[in-house]
Amino acid sequence: AEEFQGLKGDGIDLELKLEELLTETRKKLRKKEAELRKANREDGINPVIAQTCKLRKEERDAVQARLTAQKAELRRARLRLSYRTKKLSKEEYDQQISEIGDIKGKCSALISVAIEMECPLAPSANRDELSRKRYEDALETVEEIERLIAKLEETEENIREELANADKALSPLEEKVKEQSEAQSNLRDQLGEEVTDLDELETNLEKAFEDTKKIREKREEQTDLDSKIEKSSKDLEALRKKGRKVLSILADDLSHVASHVTQEETRASVEFHSEAVVTSLNYAGDMSSAALVTLRLLIFDLACLLGSVREGSHHPGLLIHDSPREADLSAHLYRRLFSMVAGTEGGVENEAVQYIVATTEPPPEFLQKEPWLVCEPLSSDTAEGRFLKAIV
Repeated sequence: AEEFQGLKGDGIDLELKLEELLTETRKKLRKKEAELRKANREDGINPVIAQTCKLRKEERDAVQARLTAQKAELRRARLRLSYRTKKLSKEEYDQQISEIGDIKGKCSALISVAIEMECPLAPSANRDELSRKRYEDALETVEEIERLIAKLEETEENIREELANADKALSPLEEKVKEQSEAQSNLRDQLGEEVTDLDELETNLEKAFEDTKKIREKREEQTDLDSKIEKSSKDLEALRKKGRKVLSILADDLSHVASHVTQEETRASVEFHSEAVVTSLNYAGDMSSAALVTLRLLIFDLACLLGSVREGSHHPGLLIHDSPREADLSAHLYRRLFSMVAGTEGGVENEAVQYIVATTEPPPEFLQKEPWLVCEPLSSDTAEGRFLKAIV
């Protein structure tokens, strides 16, 4: 928990702190892993103590071996005494002697076996009774065996005392070796636990760091999105304001054109819907006939055409008008449409726009000349009489 104390408080850069803590934890983990590998390679025992303990153990083992040999020699002597005092038969003696095992540096094979195997050091198999008598007389006497046993017992006691001293010298060294070995084992266990804890901490910090990065990225995305939404809202409001202004101007233009064409005060309104532009005129007359419906559309087209001279308008400044005969307008309405675009006779012309009209009757006389009159009356009978001299 102490590692995370620095992550608390206001104004803390959590991502930076987690990254720093993760880097520090990784360094600690690598260091502890190296210490654990070193601890696994070593036994933790002081080399001097280990060497001294080894020498003392060899000395003790040598004394132990001498004591074992001495005990075997003493037992052999006691068996010889029992044999000489007739407490053991020859067969029993030979059997028990063979159970003791070989004497280091001496042959423990039975004489009978040595003679049978033709050992060059064995007595001759042809020994006569006299020779056997001499051989037996040459054996140790009971008194000699008893003296030997007493001497062997004394030597054994000395060796036992020597062994006790060797054990006494070896015991603290072995205890020290055991303590150091256990300490090394405890160190391995401790380092293993620390490596496990640091590895788990590293995993948790990595997850926390990645989560914090994602949170920060999401917040940045949210901030950017909020900024875009705010900008979009401002742009939308500006467009709406611009649209209201355009509609207001268009309504004024529409009212102006309608008033000119109808020759009475007329107010118009315009509404933009998703799939249509809806206009309305407060003209008192009937607007339901085909001719007047056409007139209303022409009034709207002319209002847009005349509005194209304003800065920022996207209207091309061109209107081509060819009404069907059944929706034809009266001559005085035609003249008003022409005069609206071209200007009154002797007035200023609207040179910034082009209004091309295919009329069913002649336009006003003052427009029947250049630059307004572009072509003669059209006819589909000949190529020369067609509009643009071709079928389109």
